[in-house]
Amino acid sequence: MENTDAGEPARLRWLTVFSCVGMALFGYDTGVVSGSLVLMEHDIDLSDFQKEVVVSSTALLAAAGALLGGPISDSFGRKPVITIASILFIMGALMVALSNGFKALVMGRTVLGLAIGMTSGTTPLYVAEAAPPDIRGRLVTLNDFMICAGQVLASVVNAAVQDLPHGWRWATGLAAVPAAVQFAGLFFLPESPRFLVQKGRVSDAARALGGLRGPSWDVRKEVAEIAEVVAREKPQPAHRQVAEILGTRRHLRALGLGVGLMALNQLTAINTVMYYGVTILEMVGLSESAALYVGILCNVMQIAGVVYSVLHMDAGRRRLALRSLTGVCAALALLVLAFAVRAIRWVAVPALMLYLVAFGSGLSGIPWVINSEVYPLHVRAVATGLATTTNWLFNFSVSLTFLSLVNALGQSGTFALYAGVAALGYAVLYLYMPETANLSLEQLQALFDSPESLATARYHTFENPLAATHHQHNLDGAAAPPILTGVPGEGEGGPGSPPPELELATHDTMSLLAVGTKKSDADA
Repeated sequence: MENTDAGEPARLRWLTVFSCVGMALFGYDTGVVSGSLVLMEHDIDLSDFQKEVVVSSTALLAAAGALLGGPISDSFGRKPVITIASILFIMGALMVALSNGFKALVMGRTVLGLAIGMTSGTTPLYVAEAAPPDIRGRLVTLNDFMICAGQVLASVVNAAVQDLPHGWRWATGLAAVPAAVQFAGLFFLPESPRFLVQKGRVSDAARALGGLRGPSWDVRKEVAEIAEVVAREKPQPAHRQVAEILGTRRHLRALGLGVGLMALNQLTAINTVMYYGVTILEMVGLSESAALYVGILCNVMQIAGVVYSVLHMDAGRRRLALRSLTGVCAALALLVLAFAVRAIRWVAVPALMLYLVAFGSGLSGIPWVINSEVYPLHVRAVATGLATTTNWLFNFSVSLTFLSLVNALGQSGTFALYAGVAALGYAVLYLYMPETANLSLEQLQALFDSPESLATARYHTFENPLAATHHQHNLDGAAAPPILTGVPGEGEGGPGSPPPELELATHDTMSLLAVGTKKSDADA
């Protein structure tokens, strides 16, 4: 299947790269604290509780940033949210680097938290709305790759500055540089085409899509599909969107899946490992310097897992998630054993690496991919914000309680708790997670119409829905080929035919779009 004449258009690549810089900063600013907590002990004396506050304050404000980003994104666009976040990244990095005590550290980390929350909720959404359906999963998963790349860079920088006076200040302040690059690059990127259609700027949306697709792609067709969905939906304020989400079963089914995945993403201990990785390695018996270098290798292992998920995300999200959770459960069980039996405590090091590979191979990126695609357009930004807020609230609770749990339950008991959550999560996803790969954002909405449609989607793989139709659809109204394969027919065409909710745009919509586009072009 070919989307463009020569792969992905340059503008789509640049949109992905510059928007993902924010996710790299997300990874860097969450990862750099692991080594910095150890390195700053020479300058700032912090108790265990103060360390937990320094770490968890970022997560708490990230929850607020994600919640705030949704309404701003809905009102003003995806780009403004990411632009504001890049400014906050610059401010927060400099505040932390120049801090001289506990309170100043917390203030800087809270500003970074706001930036991370706004970025984490909006960037996957921005990329998903710009990407064609057949590579959407891969491009959104690149956000996750950039988070891990940021964490690897943070561990490398921590190791490099460990012998410098006040080295942690250089490590934390360095984040201002890529934030400034992102801020400049965003001025050359288009707004989300779906946001533009939602605001009635159909011609602008067509021009934006034209730059994000190849010359062989039927842009008018895609804009018509988006316009048809928007025409059925009524824009409303954020608080009414929340009320609609919580009061509509199909929205609740989608939100339940999104929030459940975000909870699993955090409650299986990933940010315990990210925030306290060096501390955990010191518990094993490594020196401070050795722990910093082994931390680099651990982060590289997570990147290896994420690369695997990038390559396989569009082959099926469900299978990837279940395989990932299987590896996470096994790795956490090894950590329980390693800390329970002192003679084999060294097993904790390979167990940590196995954990990071397994987590990176699915559970790291899938929650962000799923939440960027399962919600209807008119509530998508707010629903994504709610799910991302949940992620950060769980992040906050995990980061605030890890050292306290270790003191209360011991290392072995703490990781046993995380392993139990992972095993429970596997059972829930096995029963309830549908397959969402290779459906357009508009078509995905029908999966959540009923428990039966969700059950059907668990056991079937969808073929690329739009690639063939974009190239083969006749603008005179010729019928498009079926979208879903192997799904019992709910439409008029019998078995294998798409239900009415998944039908492509009509000839009438196409005609209206053509008239509107010509009129706008003439006005211009």
